[in-house]
Amino acid sequence: MGADLASRTELELSKEMVKMGAIVHFICPHDDVTGVFDMKDGPNFTSFGQLRIPGLATLSGGLKIPKIVSEIGGEFDFCLVDWRMIRFCVKQLKRVGLKWSLIDRGPPAFPGFLPKIQKLQWRNSWHISSNNSKLGFVVSERHGDLVRRETRFSGKLVDIQAGVPDHWCDSADKKEPRGELIFCYSGAIDRLRGLEEIVRLADHIIDLEIPSRILVLGTGDYAGEIKKQSLNRSNLEYLGVISDPDDVEAILQKCHVGI
Repeated sequence: MGADLASRTELELSKEMVKMGAIVHFICPHDDVTGVFDMKDGPNFTSFGQLRIPGLATLSGGLKIPKIVSEIGGEFDFCLVDWRMIRFCVKQLKRVGLKWSLIDRGPPAFPGFLPKIQKLQWRNSWHISSNNSKLGFVVSERHGDLVRRETRFSGKLVDIQAGVPDHWCDSADKKEPRGELIFCYSGAIDRLRGLEEIVRLADHIIDLEIPSRILVLGTGDYAGEIKKQSLNRSNLEYLGVISDPDDVEAILQKCHVGI
């Protein structure tokens, strides 16, 4: 159950669970249902609508969660709940007798007034989890350290690796670049992530006369601008969305610096 679906955490996890014989059911926004459709022999889903207005998306979707849990929650044995949603449905989960644990892909990290409020909600979600569940899921060991440092959670934390697995970046050739230095960014290409710095980096490297390439993989609201800027720079390449994990690994194996 979540406010959105991430390809390497929720979707990849569910694929492996289905292979093991588990029945997986997603409760997610309408916009993320396409990710579920792409999974052959994958999970079922119940979708809900939510506003696209910043700050109101989670709230508008979360208000619909209690009814969904009340209607179908009793059919399942266990529920992974996105930290943004637990405050809306913890009473209903208890009422239908459904055991649950929090899944956290990270606290709000962007600057501004709204993320400060969300950070308080993030801490409160882990506090709710401490009182109801002794198990939580994070995306890395350091993420787990952050949770323990900033929240009251004292239960067991399990890593579900997100993003790029470490072994994808292993290559003997990276120790000594041959010919040109290759940089790579793989992930969400969102304006809030400050990815205009990649364009500045490309220009700076040209000024330094260092043979290099910067590869950018992914999509997002800033992808169009990255693609546009790459047309004017010989050392900046926008590769778009690479859906096959093996292809992503092959590209990362050739790179020397990850951004």
